[in-house]
Amino acid sequence: MFIKDWKPSAISATAPSTGGQDLDQQIAKQGDLVRSLKAAKAEKAKVDEAVKVLLDLKAKYKAATGKDWKPGSTLAPSSTVTSSKDLDQQITKQGDLVRSLKAAKTEKAKVDEAVKVLLDLKAKYKAAMGQDWKPGSVPTPQQANNSVDGLSTQIAAQGDKVRKLKTEKADKATVDAEVKTLLSLKAQYKSATGADWTPNTAAPANKKSQSPSTNTPTMNGANDKATVLAAEIAKQGDLVRDLKAKKADKATIDQEVKKLLELKAQYQTETGAAYAPPSQARENKPKEKKPKEAKPKEAKPKEVKPKEPSPKPSKEESSSGPKKITRLGLEASKDVDLPEWYTQVITKSEMIDYYDISGCYILRPWSYCIWDRIRNFLSGQFKKLGVKDGYFPIFVSKAVLEREKTHIADFAPEVAWVTHSGSSELAEHIAIRPTSETAMYPAYARWIQSHRDLPYKLNQWNNVVRWEFKQPQPFLRTREFLWQEGHTAFRTPQEAGEEVLQILDLYARVYEELLAIPVIKGRKTEKEKFAGGDYTTTVEAYIPASGRGIQGATSHHLGQNFSKMFEIVYDDPDTQEKAYVYQNSWGITTRTIGETSGGLG
Repeated sequence: MFIKDWKPSAISATAPSTGGQDLDQQIAKQGDLVRSLKAAKAEKAKVDEAVKVLLDLKAKYKAATGKDWKPGSTLAPSSTVTSSKDLDQQITKQGDLVRSLKAAKTEKAKVDEAVKVLLDLKAKYKAAMGQDWKPGSVPTPQQANNSVDGLSTQIAAQGDKVRKLKTEKADKATVDAEVKTLLSLKAQYKSATGADWTPNTAAPANKKSQSPSTNTPTMNGANDKATVLAAEIAKQGDLVRDLKAKKADKATIDQEVKKLLELKAQYQTETGAAYAPPSQARENKPKEKKPKEAKPKEAKPKEVKPKEPSPKPSKEESSSGPKKITRLGLEASKDVDLPEWYTQVITKSEMIDYYDISGCYILRPWSYCIWDRIRNFLSGQFKKLGVKDGYFPIFVSKAVLEREKTHIADFAPEVAWVTHSGSSELAEHIAIRPTSETAMYPAYARWIQSHRDLPYKLNQWNNVVRWEFKQPQPFLRTREFLWQEGHTAFRTPQEAGEEVLQILDLYARVYEELLAIPVIKGRKTEKEKFAGGDYTTTVEAYIPASGRGIQGATSHHLGQNFSKMFEIVYDDPDTQEKAYVYQNSWGITTRTIGETSGGLG
C-alpha cells in the first residue's frame, strides 16, 4: 500500500461520509502526535506505538471509504464559520508544533518546514476570511457573553505567555510580536464590552466556564486522566521555570524540558488537543494573599504605619499584572560579595566585555575614555620634563631577553613565546615583550655616546603580555594590558633619584586629581622591588571592602645594573674615560581603571 505523509495544510477536498470525515480528523491528530514525539526525541518504543496507531486509523479509513487515505480527500465543512474554525484549529496546532520543535532544539531544516506549513495555513485563512489570522479571531456560534468570556481567557493566557517570554529573556522581536497579539485581544475585548480588560474580569469568566463542565458526563474516564495530566504539566512547568530562574546547569534544564514535552504529548493523545495553560491559577494568587495581609493590619494597629507603602506593589499587580522585574541595577553588595559586585559594576556600566581567551578582555568606549584622559594628562606633563615619545617592536629575541638573568628571572613564568610560523616551527623562538628594558637598551647603547647625549628621556605607550596563570580579573590581573613605560638615562645618581620622585608625584596626581582616589607614596621592600633595579617607589591605594592595599603605579631607579649589562656608556668630560649611565624606568597601566571601578577610597 502506498502511503504519503500527511501535512496539516492539506485538508480541503471532499469527504464521502461523516464517518470518513471523523477518521480523517483522527488521522490528522495522530500525525501531529507522531511528529511532536519525534521532535521531542521520545523513546523509540513510544514513537513506534504512535505510528502503529496511525497506520491502523488509515486502514479503518480505507475500509470505510473504499480507498486509501490521502491528504485533501475530505469535504470541507459547508459554512464559512466552520471552515474558518477548522483553519484556526489547524493554525493553533501547527503553532504549538513549531514551538515544541524550537523548545526541543530540533535541527533548523525541520523547524523551517514546520514554519512554512504554518504560513501556508495563515495564507489560506486570509483568503477565506479576508483578514489576517489572530488568536481568538474566528467567529463562533455562541452567545455574546460566552465570546467575551473566551476573549478574557485568551487575554489571560496571552499575558502569561508574554511574562514567561520576558522571564526567559527571549529575543525582543518574539516578545514584541506576542505583546502585539495581547494588545489586539484587549482591543477586541473593549469593542465587545465597551470597557478595558482587567485581570479581575478573568475570574468570573472562569467560574461561568466551569459550571457547565460539572454537569457534562465524562467519557470513559478520559476527562479525569486529562485533568491529572494537566496538573502534572503545570507542576513540571513550574519546575522548569524554577530551574531557569536559579540558573541551573543546561543538562538538568534540558532533561526537565524533555519530561515536560512528553507530558504534553500524552495530554494531546488523551484529549486530541494541545495543552493550553489555564489563566485562573495566576489570578487567584494575589486574591488569596490579600486577606492574609489584611488580618495582621487589623489586629496590630501599631504596625500599620511602617507597612503603609506595601499596598503600592499590589495595586500595580491588579491593574497591569505582575510587576515587571529588571536586572539593570547592581544585585550584589560590595560589603557581602566584593568580587561579584566588582564584576557587575564593570559589565553593567559597559566598561568591559569578555573574550574567548582566558585573561583577555575587551575595553569598551567608557573604560578607554578613562585611559585616554590619563594618557592626555601624563603626555603633557612628560613633555614639560623633556620626555619624548617613541615606539619599540612587541617582539624580543631570546638572546637579548636572557642577557639580564636577574631581571628576566622575575618574568620568566609569564613570558609568552612565538614558536611557529604557520605549521613550521621557528629556528629561534621569539618572546612577546613582558616589559621593554631588554628591547630598548641595546638601542640606547648605540644612541648614547657622549655626555652631550644626556640626559636621555624616552617614553612609549604600548601593550605588554604577561601570561598570568593565576585567576585572571578584569583590569587588575590580565594577560595583556596597556601601559606607558618611560626609560631615562643620566650622568649622576642624584639627577636620576630626583626624577624618580618627580614621576611618582605625577602618578599620585593622576589618582587624586583625575580619579579622586587617595593614595600613599612609599618605597618597596628589597623582596618586592623591580628585578634588576636598585630600589622601587610606588603609589598604593586602599580597598576598604577587603582591608588591603593595591599597587597603583611604580617608579624605579635602576642604578647602573642595566647600563653595565648592555654597555650603555658615555665619554666623561671630567675623567676623559668611559662611564656607565644611571637609569630609571617608570610606568602606569590600565589596572588604574579597575581600581577606579572597584570603589577605592
